Amino acid sequence: MRLIAIGMIFTTLMLHVAIAMAGEPEDPGTKIENFGTNPGSLGMYLYAPEDVPQNAPLVLSLHGSNMTAAGQAEITHWAKLADAWKFYVVHVEALSGGCHSYGNPMLVTCFNSTDPGNYKRGMGEAASIMEMVDYVRNNYSINNKRIYITGFSSGGLMSMAMIAAYPDVFASGGIIAGGPFFGDLGEDDADTATPEEWKARFQESYPEYEGEYPPVLFYAGQKDIMLPSGYPQYLLSQLKAIHGIEGDADTTETVEPYTTINTYVKDGKTVIKHYDISNIGHAIPVDPGNGEEQGGLVPFKFMYAMLAKDVDLYLPYHIAKFWGLDQPADGEEGSEEPEGSEEPEGSEEPEGS
Repeated sequence: MRLIAIGMIFTTLMLHVAIAMAGEPEDPGTKIENFGTNPGSLGMYLYAPEDVPQNAPLVLSLHGSNMTAAGQAEITHWAKLADAWKFYVVHVEALSGGCHSYGNPMLVTCFNSTDPGNYKRGMGEAASIMEMVDYVRNNYSINNKRIYITGFSSGGLMSMAMIAAYPDVFASGGIIAGGPFFGDLGEDDADTATPEEWKARFQESYPEYEGEYPPVLFYAGQKDIMLPSGYPQYLLSQLKAIHGIEGDADTTETVEPYTTINTYVKDGKTVIKHYDISNIGHAIPVDPGNGEEQGGLVPFKFMYAMLAKDVDLYLPYHIAKFWGLDQPADGEEGSEEPEGSEEPEGSEEPEGS
């Protein structure tokens, strides 16, 4: 944790310089001021494309430490995907108050994913994020079975915390350079935790839940020195534990030049997809361009440029495909399988749905 604290202190100082020199990135959507009681003091930005059909999906996107909702929107281009495939996007913003996740008082914007008062069901930041979901539910037509969450860095850790606290709400997750949900034990004994212990940690926030857990796509950069080196393996171990998977991946695919994709299947359904990228550190993988599978941006704004890298793979696109967001967004709200998303007989359903 010392390494990540030192790195985050440096990032903090450089980001203050960057913001002073370059100003804020693009607008991530409409700021919603009164979405609820907001016990976690978070910011909500809603992007609603034109001509969204009834019962559309909803995606929540959480930024990394010392970023903003606007910075996350600028790098990830979730709005571009939402325009193409017609779904709503909420960019969640941590406003202030330090970063309990890393125990570093210099971090001014960070989700408190390791603070029980913020990650447990119905408490703090977790409650604020759910109020955002309820705001969209109450004001727009969304499908309750197609609500998704993704996040980068501390936002990735908080996304896992939300999946643990609300497995009955989120259909799937996309974790970008994040880690597992550590629970009340924190990182104590993580190196030696058994599958049963990883599952028990995950179940702390909602022990009464008896259903299936959401599928998750996650990515790790082999050159990431910001997160502790064990985080990708911890996350994989926890995901395998909650889905009852033993052994190696069912399939391994190499996508030249940098990416290996490991897929884990349970009862005929993909429940874990792990993108391992060789030439990237603590950054969001993007592939700027106008092609169908291209998108994202490496900003010119100094330190923001360090938080994205062109690796010929636009990860938000692959997350959206994993969730089946390229399929029609119509269907009966709350239905098990939205109409129009059914595949012809013999074909596979969306991996992350």
